Amino acid sequence: MVTLPTAATAEILADIGFDWLFLDAEHGSLEYSDIQGILQAVGDRVACVVRLPAAAEVPIKKVLDLGAAGIIAPQVNTVEQAQDVVRFARYSPQGTRGVGLGRAHGYGMHFAEYLETANDHVAVLVQAEHIEAVENMESIVRVEGIEIQNYYIPAGGDEPDPDTNPRFAHKLDFVERLEAYVRERANEEADIVAVGDFNIAPHENDVWSHKQLLSVVSHTPVETEGLERVRAAGDFIDVARALHPEEEKIFTWWSYRNRDWRKSNRGRRLDHIWVSPELAPALAGAEILREARDWQKPSDHVPVTVTLDLPRV
Repeated sequence: MVTLPTAATAEILADIGFDWLFLDAEHGSLEYSDIQGILQAVGDRVACVVRLPAAAEVPIKKVLDLGAAGIIAPQVNTVEQAQDVVRFARYSPQGTRGVGLGRAHGYGMHFAEYLETANDHVAVLVQAEHIEAVENMESIVRVEGIEIQNYYIPAGGDEPDPDTNPRFAHKLDFVERLEAYVRERANEEADIVAVGDFNIAPHENDVWSHKQLLSVVSHTPVETEGLERVRAAGDFIDVARALHPEEEKIFTWWSYRNRDWRKSNRGRRLDHIWVSPELAPALAGAEILREARDWQKPSDHVPVTVTLDLPRV
């Protein structure tokens, strides 16, 4: 997150390998001139997404005309507000974004090319931060566009017995409720990307030893079968398994208890990306960043990414 109004800070962050930068114009001291300077310093090396000072038309247009890759609109509490944010960020016929000579399209010199792709390539995110937004969440998430669902399924503790382990019981209840939610929305034909730490390794080759882990939380049959019911309810495509054969072992998590995680390679695939069938034609690639496990003070999880070629949809 970039909050300081200095282009040098963002330039350093871009150079050390971040995939994208979060410029905070809501809580930080960034003005429009600061944002432009940062975008100019960073160039095309990383995408910059700007959290706006308000979910209003003028800041949306100004920030996008400066060349931001996307916007984050704060305090969106109703479906009408969400629809307005999308409308202000999209050119006709999908929205009402106006035309100005801005940096995003070379001050008009490349406007025709920019116009062809802007509606598909500019990211529009809304933040639900108020109880009113929670109450209206069902309608907000149905606003047209690609919907990102980010889930953290509870880890479930150590003992895979819901009668003696309330954490495991909570995990199973969460999965059951998630299945009901996905099933309820199954007929919407929405463009959905579901991501997160699911804390379940569903397939035999998603763990280092299928037989030894059948009674270990994260790979027990009650968990794997429950997660499969969730996936099937939404007819989701498991991106990693769509791009890797079933017989290939793929992991995203290695315990801190393993001193040499590479040598032992006792991993599990706990982190997942699923896409709805409507996005299948856009699926262009995915990556598990194993080398992140060797970073200084690393997480025991590594990043998982997907690349979508949206013009294909």
